[in-house]
Amino acid sequence: MGFSNYTMRFKGLTGSFDYDPAGWDKTKVTINVDPKSIETTELSFDRTVAGYFEPDKYPSITFVSTGLTSNAPARGQLDGELTLHGVTKPVSLDVVFNGAGPGLLGAGTRMGFSGTGRIKRSDFNITGGRPFAGDEVDLAFEVEFVRKGRGEPAQ
Repeated sequence: MGFSNYTMRFKGLTGSFDYDPAGWDKTKVTINVDPKSIETTELSFDRTVAGYFEPDKYPSITFVSTGLTSNAPARGQLDGELTLHGVTKPVSLDVVFNGAGPGLLGAGTRMGFSGTGRIKRSDFNITGGRPFAGDEVDLAFEVEFVRKGRGEPAQ
């Protein structure tokens, strides 16, 4: 209704990250999200919001990168295709590279990123929740990728 912003998160996601320091602009990112995994801190509302995604009909939300450009040190724009509710649209995400190094107690090499973006629910034919929910949705993410063996993308 425009009085405040409501924060939700997805806890069921998988992804991969393939990066070559000699060709960082060719970085490949794939993220898959389970729409049933939405978490609002209110269990009954979780089911209501998940229903807007029609998860039995569209069981995955997917982002696949198509390009990466840098506009400042450790900052850039990750372009890709977002498939949500059976509709695929181009999306641009502003990303920040937070660093790389060993994990807690030396548990694997990690790279961390933060990012933001914005989509319109109507672009993906998601209309549930109106008039209480707005059309524009701000995206925020914090991700950490763990290095796998050679030739295997980080996840």
